[in-house]
Amino acid sequence: MVALKPLSLLYLWRLATNNSVGWLKDLKPALTPSDRKILLSQGFIEENWAKPDLPKARSAKQISLTEKGWDYLATNVSAPVNARSYCGSEIFGEFLVHLAKFLHDRSLTLSDIFIAGSGPAPSPDPIDPTRAVKERLDALRQGAVFPLLIFLKDFRASLPASLSDDQATKSLLELNDQGYLKLKSLSDDPSAYNQDDEKAAITLNGTIYHVILIFS
Repeated sequence: MVALKPLSLLYLWRLATNNSVGWLKDLKPALTPSDRKILLSQGFIEENWAKPDLPKARSAKQISLTEKGWDYLATNVSAPVNARSYCGSEIFGEFLVHLAKFLHDRSLTLSDIFIAGSGPAPSPDPIDPTRAVKERLDALRQGAVFPLLIFLKDFRASLPASLSDDQATKSLLELNDQGYLKLKSLSDDPSAYNQDDEKAAITLNGTIYHVILIFS
């Protein structure tokens, strides 16, 4: 995506603070036709002819900020704008009007924005081990040929890092009891597994299981 000139970026902010639309002849800062053409070619703005809601008004060219333009501003909030244009202070004032309404409607204070992140980060929602294991198995089932054989060492490595081995083991045993999967041992064929398989294995009632089997 093209990097916009600071004045072109200020132009997009003008549209944003002007409820995303304005008449070409009234929009400040004014852009050269070539700079405006770049915004058009990138899909950041649209041009249309419309008639102002005024007596005896003639059709005029109207500029609109597109969704792509909004997205560009959202991902380039800290990009430098033209600081030499007198329009910057006007646009900033309009921005503050919108900000004040946003804060009021959501019962927020200005310090909620400026001091956000200064305190301890909120704890993430606790993970549901069985759900995480089942979701991973469901993903592996998509487009698979059955019976599906999954080595435990590979399956454990594919789980979220926040899920402990003990949690994964407990969840796999629950799903085994429910008939969702079947644990299989390879102990009768030592050539079929290695030390990594042994470390990832599940021992149940004296039997060592190395593989998950899903039949459908």
